[in-house]
Amino acid sequence: MNRFSFVFPITAALTVGSPVFISTPAHAQSEDELNNLAMAALKAERWEELERLNTKLIAIDSQWFPYFTNRAIARLNRNHFTESIADSTRAEALVLLKKGTAREHAIQVTHRCLCYILQGDPIRAVIESTMACNIDDTHANAWKARAEAFYAVGDYDKAVYYLGEAQKRDKSIKRTFSQAEAKQNARKHTSIDVNADTSADEALGAKALKEKRYADAIAPYTRVIEKCPTAVGSWLYRGDAHYDLKNYDKAIADWTTAFCIFHTTEASPETLSDVLVNRANAYRLSRPALLDEAQLDCELALKFQPGDKRAQTVLAKIKETREESDPEALQKFARDVLIVADSKTSPDDLAKAIKNLDKITALDPSDANAWWWRAKAELVDIPGKHPANKDAALTFFDKAVAADPEMTYAYYARAMLRLELIQDKHLDKASATAQIVRDLDKAIALAAADPSDFIRNADAYFERGKLRVSKVEAIADFTKALDENSRDSEYLTARAQAYETQKDWRSALKDWRTLLIDHPTAATFAHAADLLVELKDFEGSLADYGKAIALEPANSDYLIGRARALRLAGKKLLALADYQKASALNKAVPKIKPDLSNVSEIEKARVSSLNQTPGGK
Repeated sequence: MNRFSFVFPITAALTVGSPVFISTPAHAQSEDELNNLAMAALKAERWEELERLNTKLIAIDSQWFPYFTNRAIARLNRNHFTESIADSTRAEALVLLKKGTAREHAIQVTHRCLCYILQGDPIRAVIESTMACNIDDTHANAWKARAEAFYAVGDYDKAVYYLGEAQKRDKSIKRTFSQAEAKQNARKHTSIDVNADTSADEALGAKALKEKRYADAIAPYTRVIEKCPTAVGSWLYRGDAHYDLKNYDKAIADWTTAFCIFHTTEASPETLSDVLVNRANAYRLSRPALLDEAQLDCELALKFQPGDKRAQTVLAKIKETREESDPEALQKFARDVLIVADSKTSPDDLAKAIKNLDKITALDPSDANAWWWRAKAELVDIPGKHPANKDAALTFFDKAVAADPEMTYAYYARAMLRLELIQDKHLDKASATAQIVRDLDKAIALAAADPSDFIRNADAYFERGKLRVSKVEAIADFTKALDENSRDSEYLTARAQAYETQKDWRSALKDWRTLLIDHPTAATFAHAADLLVELKDFEGSLADYGKAIALEPANSDYLIGRARALRLAGKKLLALADYQKASALNKAVPKIKPDLSNVSEIEKARVSSLNQTPGGK
């Protein structure tokens, strides 16, 4: 199996070559299947699907760097540049930790360069693409990225030269540059001059840092970087300034570039370790979702400098943070509370469950289950303590679906909640109904692939059927629901009533007969009897009315129904007796005339069992 093959993104200006295949270790079949789907998505350039599949693969094996690289490709092509850079940086650290090849390392740095160019940071792309070429001189894509970076800063001659170097290594690379466009690019950037005297700005930056005027240090170091991107100290110290200003993402970016330069220029292990520990701290303090990145940097630092005490200290702090916010323990408590939550649930337990779920989603916004439970928490109604908030719950169901587009029960739950919100007049019926149908369509499509989810799949068909304008389509949906759960009384009743609107009395009767197996109630017998009247089976009808009346002797509606059957069967005296009994039992029923001339008036007073669901005694 080829567990990993990836290409760089295909864009109008940045087409950088064909797939690179990397050796494959053996893993579980489920991982193989996911990877095969991911490779198909990659080949077809289905970027959203590729991102989702590689996110699942990362959950299986977060140490296998190609999954991060493939997700980086997907995110780049979706214009999610910051996230793509983060994935490439994670992949780079894994390559270095696992002693990957120079090509594998260069691939990550090159990909990051393309992100920087598209993100509008070509200066950083210039230096990192240069480092990528130093890492692997034979990697054509690194030379092409270098050409693109110099073109983006307006250096036409160097762009053409480095493009030539790329084409020497890969004759299939096709790209041309425009001098006019290069001049326009040059107007946006300071001319790079690695021999420029930047000592004055360096001194200004150092003085500001020493005096703890961190914001004042950024501008002079930026000027140094723009003139001389290889000035590694300025990247490092500007990162320090951002860190002290708590601009952790910017500090991480600057220290990433500094590390790239240091590593490529063979700096001391102590220096490499120091930069990595700095970045680990920034990851740790930035947000809980980056704790894995922080730990990886510390492990890499200890590889360069075994026994590094700073790295060990930060690792200990990471462990403490993890223990305080372990997603599995947090979610278990919330789940245990919410599974049985009702109006008598402890408000304190509910508040703790919500707090736990908020921690989890802050730690990992892609945790669809946490968002689903968060929605469920909003639906708990504790009078005077925690009123249900259906609008908030809908928002959290939206987040669950966004986090996992294959979460069947989230689509179904969201559809059902929208139905309630329509009833509460919180949503426009027309537009919300269209959204409900879309959610049910999606739930049905997903559940069809999961036989274990047959109950929810049936419910989705049932609910969609109820929303159908066309009774033919409604019957088709109810039939699908019954295919999954053939004895469900709601499904059978709904289909039977849909058949009745089509005047398909025989099909409706068949469903009512099935209902009688589990629901031998007076209402069900009376309903079947009504249908037999429509089919002119008066004897059968009288038998079922007899059973209904035996169960509920005082029910005037059933007596009127039987009287109608008797009358149509030509048994007028018996019909008269039933009409009279109905009038005696229910004052709202007009008295029957001996000649039955006012029978239509009496039958109008009857609530037909055709409009009832199975119930009664």
